[in-house]
Amino acid sequence: GQKRGEPNCASLRKVTTGIRKLALGPDDSVFFYFAGHGFSQDGRDYLVCADTLRSDARTAVSTEEVISAMASSAAGNLILMFDAGRSRDPHHTGAFGERTLEFARRSGVVVFWGCSPGETCQESLALGHGIFTYSMLHAIRKQHRCTPADIDRFVTSAVGTICMHD
Repeated sequence: GQKRGEPNCASLRKVTTGIRKLALGPDDSVFFYFAGHGFSQDGRDYLVCADTLRSDARTAVSTEEVISAMASSAAGNLILMFDAGRSRDPHHTGAFGERTLEFARRSGVVVFWGCSPGETCQESLALGHGIFTYSMLHAIRKQHRCTPADIDRFVTSAVGTICMHD
């Protein structure tokens, strides 16, 4: 069954529709955060929802759909965060995220990944969720008015430190 907090495909699509309807300007920001799993199929990357059937990409949400929604909001700062493994699935083509990154760059969206292509994000029972998520939340709370590069440096250092001690 579906766990509390895990979105189904329809609810995630409702979020992207809501983002498209936002009337934002160049001083506004849109953040989209996803923790879970993703896969690549037929040249596209997909987010796995609670009701996704891996054999049917129509039951997942494409990252292009998310990025297009963000870009259509007209916000000046578009930040996409994935705490999702990027390993190669023998049932699908390519590592999750390769096409997402390419499309995001063309669309002006900054992407933060919890791990590199071919890797799996690490979780910590002590922290209660993924190490990337913990570090990202810590960076957002601690850093005031900083660039994506500043957040990247902070998160990379924090993840490294936690992984050495976990």
